Order: sequence, then structure tokens, then C-alpha cells
Amino acid sequence: MRASPAQTFLLNSPRAMCAVKRVLAAHSQRRVGEEPEQALEADAHERSTEDFGEGVRAFLERRRADWPRLKARVLR
Repeated sequence: MRASPAQTFLLNSPRAMCAVKRVLAAHSQRRVGEEPEQALEADAHERSTEDFGEGVRAFLERRRADWPRLKARVLR
């Protein structure tokens, strides 16, 4: 059985999903010329996070990612 779009989103990095939500929320407040630059800055920042590294490792190892940020939240 295929996962629903909502289930697929739940497998994504919580940190990355927050960043996407911030970019989309800011979308209506910016001029069109500023949006690509802001999206590129957000992307560059996210690529330096633990979540990004875990996502790449999980992909290369063909396993489901174990998101560091989600684990820290659950352990508290």
C-alpha cells in the first residue's frame, strides 16, 4: 500500500519541514525578486544541519532516517 502525502511528510526531517513552512509563510510578505534569494539562503543553511547529514547517510545506506532533532524532543 502506498503512503499518503501526509504520511510521506511525517518521514521528512522536522527541521527541514519547519524551514519550508517559514519560507512559504514569508512568501506573501516579499517581492518576487527577493524570494529566490531567501529560498537559496534557507537551503544553504539547512544543508549544514545534523538533519541534512542524517538524511544523506540514510539515503546512501538505504534506510529510514533517524532525525536527531526529533529524537531530542522525544527524550526530553
